[in-house]
Amino acid sequence: MRKKGKRIRLFAAILALALAVTSVSVPSVTAEAAKKVKVKKIQITKPTKKSVTLNKGKSLQLKVKVTPKNATNKKVTYKSSNKKIAKVTSKGKITGVKNGSVTVTVKAKDGSKKKATLKVKVVTPVSKVKLDAASATIKVGENKTLKATITPANASNKTLTWTSSDRKIVTVTGKGVLKGIKAGKATVTAAAKDGSK
Repeated sequence: MRKKGKRIRLFAAILALALAVTSVSVPSVTAEAAKKVKVKKIQITKPTKKSVTLNKGKSLQLKVKVTPKNATNKKVTYKSSNKKIAKVTSKGKITGVKNGSVTVTVKAKDGSKKKATLKVKVVTPVSKVKLDAASATIKVGENKTLKATITPANASNKTLTWTSSDRKIVTVTGKGVLKGIKAGKATVTAAAKDGSK
């Protein structure tokens, strides 16, 4: 009977030791958690504007600033509201897919819910403008209308800017109507207003 009592006391001592060792590790975990610094702000530094226009097929690389500098987890995620219009990689590279508008969201990965957004409008630029005449002769006081063909046909902005190299010889309206002012030579140019060349 004595031997059995010794075994019970020995087991109790081992159990008490195990519990004591387990309780020591709790404060260290709590102290480590207290050191974590959450993200307070996310800012898109490039582009500097809150909205941009992106040509179809072209790309734009985002640059992001996370504060504070000593944040424990400064990683972010990138998400497009519509991948069929514009897609974005895990490194913040946006590519225009088709005409339309989307919102790209940059969100902190540390659970702080801090985020920044950028509005992106994808457009199809004009690739070519062709006039129906390479040269023309008009009399003084006479009018002549030039017709322009824009490629591609689904260009987002088909507006043209018409200019004359010498308005004292030939003037041109915003609709491509020429008027001879006096004898001489001038060059009339029709340029896409969307900035494409």
